[in-house]
Amino acid sequence: LILCLMMPLSRYAAIMFGSPDLGRYLWMLPGFVFVSGLWQLLNYWLTRRKSFGAVSAYQLGQGITSAVFKVGMGTLKVRGGLIFSVVTAAVMSLAVTLAANWKKTIKALVFVDVKNMRSAMGEYKFFPFYSLPKALVNIINCNIAVLVISPFFGLESAGEWGLAMTLGFTPLGRILTSL
Repeated sequence: LILCLMMPLSRYAAIMFGSPDLGRYLWMLPGFVFVSGLWQLLNYWLTRRKSFGAVSAYQLGQGITSAVFKVGMGTLKVRGGLIFSVVTAAVMSLAVTLAANWKKTIKALVFVDVKNMRSAMGEYKFFPFYSLPKALVNIINCNIAVLVISPFFGLESAGEWGLAMTLGFTPLGRILTSL
C-alpha cells in the first residue's frame, strides 16, 4: 500500500518538504516499513521466548550501525546519507538477528498452532483500534519538529535536528526500553 502511494506522490511530498531531491529516496520507505514490521514481530516473539540477549543485540547493532553509517555518510557528504543509514542499519540488524536465531525462528514457523492463533485473533481483534490512534499521535509528536523545520529551513537543518535528538535521547530510550 505504501509503495502504491509513494510512486505517484513522492514528487509532491518532496516538494512539500522543500527538497525536490528527496523524491528519489522515498522508494526506500516501503522497504523500511516492511523491515520495521518484521522486526516488531520478531521482537515480540523473542521477548515471549525470553531471548532478551537477541533483542538487545539487535538494538545495539542497529544503533551502532546507524551511527557509523551516519557519521561516514556525513563525512563523505553523501546526499541521502541519513536516509540510507537508517534503512541499511535496520535491514542489516534484522538479517543478523534472524541469522543468529534461525533455528528458533524456523521451529516457531513450523509448529504454529492455528487453532490457538485464531482464538487469540478473535480475543484481541479490537486491539489495533485502540492502539493505532495512540501510535499515530506518538509518531506525530516525535516528528513534528522535523515536519515544521523542513519546509522553512530545509532538510539539512532537519537532519541536524534529527541527529541531535538521536544523540540526546538514544541512551535514555535504551534504558526505558529495557525497563
